Amino acid sequence: MRFLRFMITAVVLSSGCAPTSNQKTPAPRLVVFISIDQLRYDYLTKFSLHFGPDGFNYLLNRGANFAECHYGHATNETAVGHATMMSGTYPYRHGIIANDWYDRSLRRKVYGTEDTLAPILGAKEYGKTDGRSPRKFSGTNLADQLKLHTGGQAKVFGVSNKDRSAILMAGKMADGVYWMDEKFGRIVTSAYYMNDYPEWMKTYQASKPLDKWKGAKWDMLLSPDEYPKSEKKFEQYYDVKAGIGGAFPHIIGSENDKKDKNYYEALMRSPFSSEALLELMEELMIRENLGDDAVTDILCVSFSANDKIGHMFGPMSREVMDITVRTDRYLARLFKFLDKEVGLNNILFVLTSDHGVPPIPEIIASRQVEAYRLIPDTVRQIAETEMIKKFGRLAREQRYVEVIEEANLYFNDAALAEKKIDKNIAEQYISTFLKNNVKGIDRIYTSQQLSEGRIPNDAISQAVFKNYYSGRTGDLFLVLDPYCIWSWNGKGTDHGEPQSYDNHVPMILAGVHWIKPGTYYQRCSPVDIAPTLAAILKIEQPNATDGRVLNEIIR
Repeated sequence: MRFLRFMITAVVLSSGCAPTSNQKTPAPRLVVFISIDQLRYDYLTKFSLHFGPDGFNYLLNRGANFAECHYGHATNETAVGHATMMSGTYPYRHGIIANDWYDRSLRRKVYGTEDTLAPILGAKEYGKTDGRSPRKFSGTNLADQLKLHTGGQAKVFGVSNKDRSAILMAGKMADGVYWMDEKFGRIVTSAYYMNDYPEWMKTYQASKPLDKWKGAKWDMLLSPDEYPKSEKKFEQYYDVKAGIGGAFPHIIGSENDKKDKNYYEALMRSPFSSEALLELMEELMIRENLGDDAVTDILCVSFSANDKIGHMFGPMSREVMDITVRTDRYLARLFKFLDKEVGLNNILFVLTSDHGVPPIPEIIASRQVEAYRLIPDTVRQIAETEMIKKFGRLAREQRYVEVIEEANLYFNDAALAEKKIDKNIAEQYISTFLKNNVKGIDRIYTSQQLSEGRIPNDAISQAVFKNYYSGRTGDLFLVLDPYCIWSWNGKGTDHGEPQSYDNHVPMILAGVHWIKPGTYYQRCSPVDIAPTLAAILKIEQPNATDGRVLNEIIR
């Protein structure tokens, strides 16, 4: 009996099981936070037969997979999602209400990470509005809290193809944030983060790492029989960009044999930009020694090609299937590299997305589902014409309605003052008029409603409320009917609505010492990630967190 007890004890100790409550759980040496832009949750199930064991399945089999993860804000766009996933709060607190919004004091559109005080380093070609920083983000995120907790010892870096993704994930105190400029083909950062590039980055930039795919062929990774059938009649609605072509094989940057003209833009709309991002991440990991000591570091990585491809071809296309399957292989490469450098058992992983996407309207409409495109300036002109009918022509100002930007309609305050029109009256009048006369608009909220919290308790109304930030949100907030999108050129698809196809995203947390694996079906949100990681890391949560600690998955 004594021998039997000894053998059972030996087996348990050598089995590689997670630590019990009597064992001290080590802190992660590295948190790797992965965002895959425009990755709908259903892609993980729809394309699962084509995934290998070491990419998505590595996390799904070893991590906590939340099957009902939904954003709770209304404007499901890149800047909003990335700001939310790392802060644990919504736009009504962090202030990033959209990718762009209208600045009333400047009387122009501004970009969510635009900063005229933080110019791009090392290039004179950029203008003042090309400067980038997280200054428009209000408060702190998880990375900032880790910096504060460790007295600055923790290293925090962010990398992405898009500036807004890297910037809003890595926070205000990051050691470095790098992104890819598709106009000049450079890997860049801004003066917000540093005065000059480190020597390793100067050497890396000099090697022109983004140039190697000129003329490269993007063909189907799998047999053509594995992909959905391509319907020629819908190809006219693909938003094909110059330098990439409209069908497989896509030759990158070689339209009209002018390989350089559109090459960098085409590169960012191909899977090869994900390969470029992996190479950058690997170089940074080695040069900055991430995960090399007992102080937890954070690496934020956001893959943007999936989004750009999704906008062009839509979620039902062969191209979207192909980039998703390729992303599985890219994750496998990433995990293999991280295992070699840090050891997978020393890493806490998070994988999620910033938003989903609806089908191209013409394609879903052919399946007997109502779907429309609304052109923002056309809707603005309809509102303008009605204001003129109601209140008369302006003498000094040019227009009553300045712009519709990302579901926000902004009145011209000077025009209203010229005609002595109470803004609340204008809001109510145009809100009712547009709702009754423009097909595709589901509901409209006035800024007075939102500022006073006078809204219904349904999910869409609450999502709009969580998107309201005084001074940035428009005078009217327009919500479209399901499967309707804002469209500028009548092609491709777009996202940004409080609908399931836009807000349902993957959320997987994995780490052998910290996370209980399994599939979880309770409703949750990416705002739950930051408080959960804060609990695991034993640090203070970001300020004003809306999410909860996912106690059910913590070992």
